[in-house]
Amino acid sequence: MPEPFSYPSQSVNQSSEWASPVQVKAPVQTLQIILQRIVTITDLTSEFTPLLNSPGSYALTSRIPVSVPIKAVRHPTQISYVSALPQVWARGRTHHLSSLAKYLVKQINTWQEDFSSIAEYLSLPENLLRGFTATEALDGNIRFELHDATIAYWLTALVHHQLSLERVQPSSSFSPDPHRLFAIQHAHARCCSLLRHGQQEEVSSLSTDFFNEPDRQGEGFINPPAIPWLDPHDLLYLTHPTERQLIVQLLTVLDFAAETPSAPTKQYFVLAEKVSAAFQEVHRSCQLFGAFLKSSGDRFQAHMGLILATQRVLWQLLQSLTLIAPFDL
Repeated sequence: MPEPFSYPSQSVNQSSEWASPVQVKAPVQTLQIILQRIVTITDLTSEFTPLLNSPGSYALTSRIPVSVPIKAVRHPTQISYVSALPQVWARGRTHHLSSLAKYLVKQINTWQEDFSSIAEYLSLPENLLRGFTATEALDGNIRFELHDATIAYWLTALVHHQLSLERVQPSSSFSPDPHRLFAIQHAHARCCSLLRHGQQEEVSSLSTDFFNEPDRQGEGFINPPAIPWLDPHDLLYLTHPTERQLIVQLLTVLDFAAETPSAPTKQYFVLAEKVSAAFQEVHRSCQLFGAFLKSSGDRFQAHMGLILATQRVLWQLLQSLTLIAPFDL
């Protein structure tokens, strides 16, 4: 029987401050750590050692890259990743790709069945290690599909922890179009407005005090109570296509912050635009205080949690650009 899913350790007392940039691993980092460790400690006396270690070639151990190549699969509503590790190992021997991919997937599945033998090597929650499915892709890559409980883990991380974004110094070469900037700021203000309205109508327990006083613009977010992202079957309540599109954009920011904390100014701005556009689609499609309010309490609270995660991500992106993130317009 699997253990209950655990979330990033962080007090949910509303008087507590938002955690400083710690270090909850982003999805792409987590998969890199798992895959790197598995191929490092795998028994290399397997059938593929003689297959690849032909005369005049490098040993198999030398084929393990320092950084395992993993990238997100761009899809509007699905969250998945692919690794080209089999191609790195095969070094152009394409007739080995399928066999290598099958071998690695088998190794991953074996470790997922009993992570007690690998947990000592990984500083990751054991249930997070089981939170994905690995399969062989048609092109010889390895495909990872994230489970809903794993997605909920990272949504909680976005609510409780800062992103590792560096504050960008103002640059004369970057002058955002006022209309594009207003769309981002409007989305942030709308998130704040919806959260306030939810508390005023006593249908949401999320705090409207977005920052600890007296420094309202400071670094101390007030933490919300636990958010019920998952139904009794460990599936996300957030099932509307626009909600899934927004989750994809939020996790894209989380991956980006982990891999490129000091990115060019324009990239931060584009990320903020994509998040704000996805949020506006959600806002148009899910009439929060209309028929949507009649859904189950947990379903509604999960939606409010998604709005809170969006607000916090937009605030951080705007702050990193030294731009104003208004609480109302």
